[in-house]
Amino acid sequence: VIILYRSAYGRAIKTTVADWLGFVIAALVVVACFCIAGLHIAEPNFKSFFYWPIFAAGYMSAIALFIKCLIKSK
Repeated sequence: VIILYRSAYGRAIKTTVADWLGFVIAALVVVACFCIAGLHIAEPNFKSFFYWPIFAAGYMSAIALFIKCLIKSK
């Protein structure tokens, strides 16, 4: 919503190549957490294979990068 709102008023969020690389790495970390847990879906304790701290690190790093880009674009 923030991206669409700013784009509608001609104030797009500026990103660099390093920012995009950070977003891609954060996304890969999040997806990898789901893929690793998915390998053990048939096991009775499959929930123990989902790595919440690693998922949270990837998710929070993406949010931090977005906020950095948002502040940098003002």
